Amino acid sequence: MWFKQSVSIIIILIFDLHLINSCQYKYPDKHDPNKIRLCVSSRWVPWLNKTIGMVDANTTIFCNPFSLVHNYFTLVNLSIPSYNGIVETEIIERSCDLVISVTNGVYFHETYNRSTILLPYILTYPSSNSEILLIWSNKMRWKQWMIENGFGKYVAKAIDLFTPTYPFILKEGLSENSEGVTVIQNSIELQSKINYFKDNNISHYYGEEPLTGMNNSQGIFYVSAFRGKIMNIQCYVYLILKDDIQKQNYNNSLFIAGKPNNTHHVKGHIFRVKNDVEIAFALRRITKRGMYSGVFCAEFKMNRLQQIIFLEFNARICFKLTQKDEYFVEAYLPLAFSLHRHIRNIKPSNYRLYNIKKNSRLWYQNSSLQSKARDYHLHSNNSIENHYSLPSIAQLLNRSHLYR
Repeated sequence: MWFKQSVSIIIILIFDLHLINSCQYKYPDKHDPNKIRLCVSSRWVPWLNKTIGMVDANTTIFCNPFSLVHNYFTLVNLSIPSYNGIVETEIIERSCDLVISVTNGVYFHETYNRSTILLPYILTYPSSNSEILLIWSNKMRWKQWMIENGFGKYVAKAIDLFTPTYPFILKEGLSENSEGVTVIQNSIELQSKINYFKDNNISHYYGEEPLTGMNNSQGIFYVSAFRGKIMNIQCYVYLILKDDIQKQNYNNSLFIAGKPNNTHHVKGHIFRVKNDVEIAFALRRITKRGMYSGVFCAEFKMNRLQQIIFLEFNARICFKLTQKDEYFVEAYLPLAFSLHRHIRNIKPSNYRLYNIKKNSRLWYQNSSLQSKARDYHLHSNNSIENHYSLPSIAQLLNRSHLYR
């Protein structure tokens, strides 16, 4: 009897996992006015004949029928921009309550700076400082921006390529998601890489110190902000599997996460940790200085002195936010309310604003939804940071050997 029940449970679990992994979101025939209509700014790729981005009808948090996201959001089937490359502000404001970037900062900037005169009011976009999308999407420009604005202690120290110490990290300026990152272990590898740059007319590259203070771990902050003010910070640490690091042919303290070119992809266990107080304060200053609106990811490691050092900022949605419904809601629910609170405070009002307020009235005035959004704010008494017993980064690293 026990065996039959166990087999039945396993079959159900396998079926459910198959459903979740192969599901497709069903766009509703009629929109529920108590839910936030979410639109995504995807990139149209002609040779694929489709739009690409990190949120679509196949994304886990939407296509899974049991996802928490469905309690608050409805995904709208609207291509932004349209296939002819024109951003139609009127259609967007009529169809959506919130527009987010699901590609990258460069594309997001180009879409709304080249294709339209009037930015949609409902766009989570740093309109007062849109250049920040381009700066943070370029590793070299981002690092220089950090140094020039007084945040140099949070970026890796430079390595002189004429007199380097090995090993060190070599980065291409325009790459993202670790595609242009290489560990250089000797002079032969360095010369080979420099020859590759010359052959491919790549002039934006630089060396950095290896960050080995977290051993086989790496962290990430998910930051949700509006007009330079942070509403929510989530911090996670990945404990990387040693076997994967060894497949990259580096020592246990060196590895390349993300999607490195021609290198084995590392996996790991992910754990939520407490926000480091100093870094949370630094992120508030950084976000305010950039007048950022939307969600960005700040990846980090530690140097040999156990100090947090940022690797890069990604001015877009982060991958894990598309896989975990609670992560997504925590980042985007406060963002939606902050945006619409701002819309309701714009003076003088006009017909466009009137229609936006009318279409969002029911969900915006929903007291339970408002309360939920407030609970996700950084300093809320009911926030996850205060409500749950989360380990610090140091505490997690001290017991990391349990997950190797």
